[in-house]
Amino acid sequence: MKVICIHFAVLYSLFAESVYIPELSHPLLQSWRWREIESLAPYGVQCLVEDDHSLWFGTQTGVGFYDGIHVTLYTKHDGLPSNEVSNVIVASSGSVYAVTAEGIAKWKEGSWDTISTIGYEVQRSLVSDESPDGTIWIANHNGLLRLKNDEVRIVGFRKEGVGELMIDRSNSIWISALTESLDDWDLVECPLHNGHLSNEEQWTYHRLSPEIEREHIFLDEGEDGRIYAVSDREWDVIHIYDPGNQTWTHTEPDLQVPGAVYTDIQMLGRSSYALLKPSNLGLFQNEKWAQVARPDYPIPG
Repeated sequence: MKVICIHFAVLYSLFAESVYIPELSHPLLQSWRWREIESLAPYGVQCLVEDDHSLWFGTQTGVGFYDGIHVTLYTKHDGLPSNEVSNVIVASSGSVYAVTAEGIAKWKEGSWDTISTIGYEVQRSLVSDESPDGTIWIANHNGLLRLKNDEVRIVGFRKEGVGELMIDRSNSIWISALTESLDDWDLVECPLHNGHLSNEEQWTYHRLSPEIEREHIFLDEGEDGRIYAVSDREWDVIHIYDPGNQTWTHTEPDLQVPGAVYTDIQMLGRSSYALLKPSNLGLFQNEKWAQVARPDYPIPG
């Protein structure tokens, strides 16, 4: 009986096939999932953020709120300082803020309450992030803005202006300046302590490569803790920073879109990330690139 069992095991091993592992399509690559919200088209959408399965939009004509069925538009008549809204922020506390050309407002009990007019234009405040202590940091061409307890202050980078920022898992804020052709850095990494920037002696300055003068750099952090950076310069590559060995590597995405430049980068998991170009969306997954099939209508750049 033992011999029969051995022969059967050998015979099975000779004819057994390898385990089938299906290749699943990423949802972003399935064009049927894309849908146009026609009622938003006239407003000039500049940003969006999710809030408990609903969406807030910053537009050129106010703040839009989409509940999955209807779009409601809020304007100066509802308490906004200005109808030109460049950023909408949903804080971890549940508070919602709108950054407008003439100040910042907070959503409160069905209307907007202006919490700061701060005396200067904040129209170019397109990027923000929140540190673990609840402080909200806002990129602005006047400098780095800090929003804490509904008070707004400029806390640095007045000369350079801030084009992009991101807070990593080690509670450091990464900043790219708006000023072109800085002599010695593209990015600065600043540790945060209790909602404040650390002393400048603790900052780390990063130079991606001296060959390209970058006007705007876009950042995101992967699940593995690495920092990913792209810029809006044609033919630039993806720059990846490993905090473990404190080194940069560079990779060419080769999306074969001649003349296109990046407009953002978003990490979608441990092994994939998306690159947005004007009217194009590229997805990197399983060491391969794919370009999202465009629906019948163009994806706005």
